Amino acid sequence: MPESVTGSYASRMAIITERGGRARRAGDSRRERALRPGWARLAAVLAIAAAGCTSPGGIWSGAPERIAHRGNSSVAPENTLASVRSALALEPPPQYVEIDVHRSSDGTLVVIHDATLDRTTNARGRVAQLAWGTIRQADAGYSAEFGDAFRGERVPALHEVLDAVAATTTSVMIEVKAHGIGDRVARLVADRGELARHVIASFHADVIVAASLAAPKARTLYLAGHASPEEIELAARIEADIVGVGHEGLTAAAVHAAHQKGLAVWAWTVNEPERAAELYAMGVDGVISDNVASLQ
Repeated sequence: MPESVTGSYASRMAIITERGGRARRAGDSRRERALRPGWARLAAVLAIAAAGCTSPGGIWSGAPERIAHRGNSSVAPENTLASVRSALALEPPPQYVEIDVHRSSDGTLVVIHDATLDRTTNARGRVAQLAWGTIRQADAGYSAEFGDAFRGERVPALHEVLDAVAATTTSVMIEVKAHGIGDRVARLVADRGELARHVIASFHADVIVAASLAAPKARTLYLAGHASPEEIELAARIEADIVGVGHEGLTAAAVHAAHQKGLAVWAWTVNEPERAAELYAMGVDGVISDNVASLQ
């Protein structure tokens, strides 16, 4: 993030129509997923909506989630184990760390934001065209920003990040950057027995649908550039659990509209405590930040 949202609304809705709403048929409903630990607020909004309450106040009363964007990326190289461990060491630690995932040419799920190695490592090349062994040799210490402090830091695989948080209270928001791998990510999380813990996110509606078809109990987050009625409707149609939106221009009315459809709302990327406080007052359920330590 930020990320351009590709494809028209009509074309993306066609994806959902083609699937015929099959994404959740084999599993539980969004309401049932809401009853899991950490998701009581979703159950609350549905109960209040059923009772005819339309006021946004008090519906989402739990403390907002704090999500460390690309790990604790203000103090360590983004999307590295060093950045993840730095986030875990915060007191209190964030509820989530956010990471990005591509796939190597030989099928490894690689934690990196860009489609190439160029910006964040000392190597070059497209991730999808390189073997994992080649990617692993790159230095991800990101000397342009951090000097030699993290020299030798390597690009991690997704399973390594999941292993790093396994014994902690922090979960992972896994942003799937590439088309065609949502199902792979969902199956990996399912095989680890961690579907109820982590969140699979993407700007691509087809990725969310693919993840849901592969693992109907997966928790999903549809990312949008802004909280327009069309994007909120799309998130609801693909039965995402959360809609993630850019914080600029976000309004309490848009948050309320998402809540009315049973969607939690996470805002990105929020680095000013004053803006975070404004978003909390609107009823936002989570804030994604490069400097999560400053957001309490």
